[in-house]
Amino acid sequence: MKITIQAFSVREIPRRVLASIPEAVKRGKTLVAYVIGQEGESRPTSLNDRKTLPLSWPAKAIEKLADLARGTKLFKNHQEGTNDNTGRSSVGEVVASYIDEIGGKLSAIVVAPFDKRPDEDVCSIEANIDFREEGRGFIVDAVSAITGIALGKSEEETPAFSGARQIAAVQCFTPHQFTSQGSNRMEITFKDVEEFVRERKVWPSQLFDIKTVLQDNEFRETFKAKYVSPEDLKRVQDDYEAVKAQLSTYQKKEGRSKGKEALESKLKENTTDAQREWILREWDKSNNSDFSDAGLDKFIQEQSKEYEYIVKKFGAPNKSNEGGKSPEEERREKEEEEIEIEDLAASMLGAK
Repeated sequence: MKITIQAFSVREIPRRVLASIPEAVKRGKTLVAYVIGQEGESRPTSLNDRKTLPLSWPAKAIEKLADLARGTKLFKNHQEGTNDNTGRSSVGEVVASYIDEIGGKLSAIVVAPFDKRPDEDVCSIEANIDFREEGRGFIVDAVSAITGIALGKSEEETPAFSGARQIAAVQCFTPHQFTSQGSNRMEITFKDVEEFVRERKVWPSQLFDIKTVLQDNEFRETFKAKYVSPEDLKRVQDDYEAVKAQLSTYQKKEGRSKGKEALESKLKENTTDAQREWILREWDKSNNSDFSDAGLDKFIQEQSKEYEYIVKKFGAPNKSNEGGKSPEEERREKEEEEIEIEDLAASMLGAK
């Protein structure tokens, strides 16, 4: 009789390994794979002095672990202070072992059958090894025996090998119905699948990507309210940057407009028409963004000095209402003075 299998894991147990396990052993069981050792460093606890040893495992030592692992008993947690299994209750036995590369590291992996997938997701070997000191650590030379494999929960235990954990589970179904051609066929109801998913806490992300989940009418609106696609996010960000740039331009224009109004108000006193015209023209050409009273007063002071310098430099005095001249004479002189100053200033600035 043939057995139909269904894998529920990211990493699969190789078909050759599954085929090597007798059908009587795996029928109706869940085969679970654990990494028990990896090429590289481990930090086991010595039974002699309870100290943690930094052990370096070469490839040949990992291969030896796989060779010795078949038939090894599995237990829940370690037995304090000893590798003696007398009186200890086993929860399973290794029925197959193999070598594979995981994360670029040669790994020794064991397979054991269970009635259901165990909650224990990490493991540690209990072994007799020979090692030598080298530098600040130790290198494993030989593995003489594996006396047991302790299973534990990652939230409670830290295995010596960081990668020593449950990596795969395969449920082996017993066919109980035959097709009209006489071949074996396994029938599973939706309820069976539902119970399996709930029992083993299979998350949607393990089965579907986000685009597939969004096709579910039941949850689409809920997801869409909280989920933003990368394309939509990019479009929103671009729109935001454009609006921010427009707002910044508007704020600058609005600020300068109000700033000029405040400047004109300040210039109504203690300045001549020529001075006011000069200062306002310089304001329009400047990038001044300080519209505070202090900022405007500083701008007026700087430009007044510049104005006076140009007037004195080119011999065009800043005349006031003195000398008993008629209003018409004063008006003509003021116009001539303003024209002269503008021409001189423009000449200095390279406009003529």
